[in-house]
Amino acid sequence: QKLSGRLQSNGTPLADASITLCDESPGQGIFTAFGKTGSDGSFEFFGVEPGEYTLSFSLSGRRHPWVRIRTVRLTSESADLGTIEFVAGKVSVRLEALGETPFEPNRITLAEYSPTWMYGTSVGRAAPPEKPGDPYVFDNVPPGDYQLNVRLPDYRVVMERVTVTPDRPHAELTVELPRGTASVQGTFEQPDGKSTFGSSLKLRSVDGHIL
Repeated sequence: QKLSGRLQSNGTPLADASITLCDESPGQGIFTAFGKTGSDGSFEFFGVEPGEYTLSFSLSGRRHPWVRIRTVRLTSESADLGTIEFVAGKVSVRLEALGETPFEPNRITLAEYSPTWMYGTSVGRAAPPEKPGDPYVFDNVPPGDYQLNVRLPDYRVVMERVTVTPDRPHAELTVELPRGTASVQGTFEQPDGKSTFGSSLKLRSVDGHIL
């Protein structure tokens, strides 16, 4: 079967973008097909079996995270998806250190929010600000609920929920980074009496913001 369509972002054809069709997340699963959009944003996939797939794109190829566009259900016949309008959102993050000496995080990432898993599918990693005081910016963020993860030099992680909608595609937030640390000591025993040697534990704040 043939699957075709035309991709545009905020009303402009998304030209020369890498595009993928896969049965799971990009780069995973059994089936993955890659392609390129034309100057008008058009794309085509051939030989696709009936099923449900995820359509994603990347403006800079595999070096940058894939951006999910939509889920596609293909029947026994070829399909033309027509023009797909992708709302390209943006998340701007300012970091505020709660201490005398400012510091930079080891890594700041944005992932799809999951109520079940601690970390969802990555949406991308922000580039460092051009100058001190500028925000970290995530581009090409589709509408949805996300979790911002800021990993500190001492390996703690500060997490914040953020939502991007078609009506408000630009989300801005300020994240307060704690400076102090504390030690917690105790003994963990399993109900069945089995040894916990070699087990790993995670300590999370009550409000869920610090791991």
